[in-house]
Amino acid sequence: MSEKRYTLRLAYFPIELSGGNRGRSGTANLPTGYNHAFFLIYDNEGELFEEINGFATDKHGAKKAIGSPLDSSDRLKIHIFGKNGDLGPQKNERVLYDNLTEVELKALMATVYSLKDELDKRDLHYRLLSQNSNSVAATLMEAWGFKRSDLFRSDFSRNADAEDLPTKGSLPGAERVLLHNKKMADYAQRTQSLVQGFDAIERSLASDSPTVRYNGVASGLKKISPHIRALDDNATKRYLQEANRRLGFGAIGESGSFGSQSASGLVQQLDFNISQRRLGKPGGIDVPVPQRSPAVRQNPLRLNHKPHANQNQGTGQ
Repeated sequence: MSEKRYTLRLAYFPIELSGGNRGRSGTANLPTGYNHAFFLIYDNEGELFEEINGFATDKHGAKKAIGSPLDSSDRLKIHIFGKNGDLGPQKNERVLYDNLTEVELKALMATVYSLKDELDKRDLHYRLLSQNSNSVAATLMEAWGFKRSDLFRSDFSRNADAEDLPTKGSLPGAERVLLHNKKMADYAQRTQSLVQGFDAIERSLASDSPTVRYNGVASGLKKISPHIRALDDNATKRYLQEANRRLGFGAIGESGSFGSQSASGLVQQLDFNISQRRLGKPGGIDVPVPQRSPAVRQNPLRLNHKPHANQNQGTGQ
């Protein structure tokens, strides 16, 4: 429903030797053959929106630059940067999700913040070649529903361009996932259910057929309902209220501050309205349903190679 869309990409930063590698203004140094995997989020105008990295972190909570001397007190943590980023766009990037709505992006980021809290509690040591930034990338990939091997395999699709893709050996630590299998499976199920559920709602609302809209939205609600507590924020509540209006029902759960109605409550009310309409009951006050053209959207969990136009190198790890 929102016109703002986002793209999540997996990016590779080539690690170089030495002391002058300190950011976008740093000098080029000798290549090591190793890569640092991280994630970039772009808006639909191609501007950087957020960046997600795993870095060695000192005892004060500050991330350490790639190539900086390490200390036994260094910990491995997730760092999230805003529109200014840290490493920024890279030559080699792969699209993980494209044409994401705001709530779909929030579903992915809810997983990031949950993992960030989990890793902080575990107080993990940073280990240069075995438990590092690439381990964070592998953990996030699995938590989003991908395979850790998707970080380095070259056969993303039959049409993928394999040029300059990192090899398994160039991503030390990428085979290590930082949480146990059951926890990772729970994260993957939650993330996929939320993203696919909101995608079903979005696609259904674009239909001219009331039956398709009701059935599709009901199907999407069934997917997101068990996990919606992870997204109890105002943007999600506004999205659900707008879906209710788009289906021709009266306003629900509006109190100005959203304090009186949870996202879970809004899902239940919207599902009830649909069930009433299917039974031929009013289910709410009819309002005009605005129409929009169906959004062009790649299927979730599709990977492909899509180099970004710009290449900037910087700090990290």
